[in-house]
Amino acid sequence: MSFHAANNRITLTNRSGETIFDTERKMPVIVGSLSGSVHFVGLGDFQSVVNVALGPCDPRVDFVYPTLLVTSSSASQYVNGGIPFSAPGSFLLSAAWQGSSVYSLSILTVVKDGEMIVMRKRGRIEVTNGVTVQYKVYLGRFV
Repeated sequence: MSFHAANNRITLTNRSGETIFDTERKMPVIVGSLSGSVHFVGLGDFQSVVNVALGPCDPRVDFVYPTLLVTSSSASQYVNGGIPFSAPGSFLLSAAWQGSSVYSLSILTVVKDGEMIVMRKRGRIEVTNGVTVQYKVYLGRFV
């Protein structure tokens, strides 16, 4: 690993000589956040999609970084031990099997859709009273 600093620029290279950090590259910066909660009930099938608008965002936002806390009132317990967790990409909200076959699957994804932040649920939730998702979504830019 090599460190080099000159002319207001810092670079780090790995053993192969590839640059792994360069202050001339754009860096991620959090410019805002959205928080709240959404309740999903056990409706739909494998192909159903529910889009929930969480709020507007500046069109210059480059990325979203969601954190979630999922609870189920029917089971009166938290998913993941009641600890908020980061959920970039997609999160498997629920899955149910009968024998060796999956008969229910639900996936959550938080995305930027134009100038809106959207939580997208795909599939069916097999919990009688549904689930509540508390969220805090960080909005970022590369500057």
